[in-house]
Amino acid sequence: MAFRFKPVLTVFALVGLAILISLGTWQLQRLEWKRDLIQTVETRLDQQPIPYGIARDRQALGESMTYTPVTISGTYLHEEERHVFGTYEGEPGWNVFTPLQVTAPGAAVAPRHIWVNRGFVPDRLKDAESRIEGQVEGTVTVTGLFRMPEEPAGVAGMVSAPSNPESNQWYVRDPRLFGAVPIIDEDGEVTGTILYEDGGTGTYIDSFGAENTANWPRGGTTRVTFTNRHLEYAWTWFGLAATLLAMFVLFSMKRD
Repeated sequence: MAFRFKPVLTVFALVGLAILISLGTWQLQRLEWKRDLIQTVETRLDQQPIPYGIARDRQALGESMTYTPVTISGTYLHEEERHVFGTYEGEPGWNVFTPLQVTAPGAAVAPRHIWVNRGFVPDRLKDAESRIEGQVEGTVTVTGLFRMPEEPAGVAGMVSAPSNPESNQWYVRDPRLFGAVPIIDEDGEVTGTILYEDGGTGTYIDSFGAENTANWPRGGTTRVTFTNRHLEYAWTWFGLAATLLAMFVLFSMKRD
């Protein structure tokens, strides 16, 4: 058998190889990025909490502060709590998001209110009246993790259930969506909104729950996990490149 040069086939093979090898190399680069991210977050979780205002300001300057332990003091506005769907230990329920009226911002400029994910409640305790003992009153100091708003992408974004504001049922952890409280005048007309969120950024705190001595909401349920399959993806692209090369050689061979 002899090799027979086929210009069109060769061009397509070279383009395909270039694309597949580039994708494999890109996945290896993503692998290094993901490993660095995991190491950074693991180190960050062991740090002492810093004032929320400082974390917010550093985030605004371009530094990623996600999962940084933070602390802030204020008063919960329980009448404005929002319920965002979630699960805990396999049980469906709701994450209770409550605006905190800030009293000790820890930075030069502070938001009037920030949202705090106080923790999980099972569906039977969605109604705040069923867990009065957990509605902490007065000034509290909240310690938890600094979070950015959730932005579902891909399939998760397409299959996410639509939120139902009238039933206080939300499905995306984004204070920019559920933080608009209508202002209603004496005639029952909506005249505007009060935004209980941090200057349009949608940042919030996942509380550790230390300020709540009751069982519910149950704080400290944040799952800090990262999927890291980039090496698997890289081998897939390189394997496809090897297969393409083998097919090119096979189709380029001429029988004697």
